[in-house]
Amino acid sequence: MSQALTFLRAATLALLALAAWVQPAYADAGVLVARATVKSYFTVRVTSQPVSVAVSADDVARGYVDVATPVKMDVEGNDPSYAITFERGGAAFQGGEVQGLGQRVQLDSQAMMDWRGSGRRHGTLEFRFRLRLAAGAAPGEYAWPIQVSMSPA
Repeated sequence: MSQALTFLRAATLALLALAAWVQPAYADAGVLVARATVKSYFTVRVTSQPVSVAVSADDVARGYVDVATPVKMDVEGNDPSYAITFERGGAAFQGGEVQGLGQRVQLDSQAMMDWRGSGRRHGTLEFRFRLRLAAGAAPGEYAWPIQVSMSPA
């Protein structure tokens, strides 16, 4: 009998504690107030990117090369905006231009674009490049000089 009484007391205390904990969640009008936090997530996968850039004699005469293969990325996330950063390296190219997302930005050593929206986002982004040749550039095959990165803004 003493164990049953101890159990009954413990159960009663547990119910009272639960009632005291749940009570503030109710408004006076009998409405349950609930709060939720949605965890931020973000994934990006490059699906297409040039490995190299072929520069012809005509490109050298013009001073730039239009890269035939675009950079494509599959992106999924739930943040409202993202920053896309383009960084140029190497000495073969002096700068260039990036076109995508309805924007066109100049790329010297670094450029940035914003991608905005609301709620869950999923899509494929595509960027095209025109690269200005450095002085004294010669026809040939050059390593891809652009690094693309993305992060929630």
